[in-house]
Amino acid sequence: MKDINRFTRVSEKVFERINSIDKIFKEMGKIPYNQVKATPKEQREEFLKKTPKDIQDLIQQHGFEAVNEYIKKMMGGQ
Repeated sequence: MKDINRFTRVSEKVFERINSIDKIFKEMGKIPYNQVKATPKEQREEFLKKTPKDIQDLIQQHGFEAVNEYIKKMMGGQ
């Protein structure tokens, strides 16, 4: 019975920490490129769907250097 209580307490603490991290991100604003829950494969697929207009919008929103780094990352560069 004590193990279940310990597990419950640990689970509750983990849940509280995760919620606090989510709150911090919400306070900071959007996560760049809206890829909070996307896997690397999903991120790559989303990147390949982007049009030149989407890239221009990203540059307007995040700046040239940030978008350049994003493109390098998605293209496999370092």
